[in-house]
Amino acid sequence: LAGRDEPRDFFDILIVHERVLPLSALTWAAVGKDPGFTPLSLVEFLRRRGRHRPEDMARLNLAVPFDPVASKELWRGALADAEAFARSGPTDEVGCLYYSPELESFTAPDRERDLASQGLVPHFGAPGGVLPRVADVWAAERSAYRRVPDRASCRGAVAWLGFLSFCAAKGLGSSRASRPGGMSTSTARPSPRSWAAS
Repeated sequence: LAGRDEPRDFFDILIVHERVLPLSALTWAAVGKDPGFTPLSLVEFLRRRGRHRPEDMARLNLAVPFDPVASKELWRGALADAEAFARSGPTDEVGCLYYSPELESFTAPDRERDLASQGLVPHFGAPGGVLPRVADVWAAERSAYRRVPDRASCRGAVAWLGFLSFCAAKGLGSSRASRPGGMSTSTARPSPRSWAAS
């Protein structure tokens, strides 16, 4: 969203803000990837985004109609929260996400309380990210066929879809989504017998 101003990006970030992680936590963590930004400078940059007319959104294939008034209010509120969050955060934690081992997910902390009382730990990114090795993906897929999906595996699928959406938005990879290790989603999976033989 900071690099371009497409209507679909604006819609996506509002959905992520409401359903995945608030914009305040996203802007706080995003600067860890790009040292040229601070959380406040990123918020200021984002203030200039999100000026889309209803006809821009009409081109998108949305499940629900776009409400420009409600979206603008939500966007302004998210930016105000992000600014307050950035101003109140400790500088040694800039660029991190906050992880809750109990919830097994990332969340935005309450700045009025310490992290330990909320059961949160800072999680800093690392070169290479958290993409699994191909062998781990294959093992997980094989075991997924043997069990009913649980809440954690559904969250993992949602996170993977989010990653693929991010790659598509940034123009990374081809038009078809790819899996780690270069396996295209259209590639037929090898049978366990052929896998063991190789």
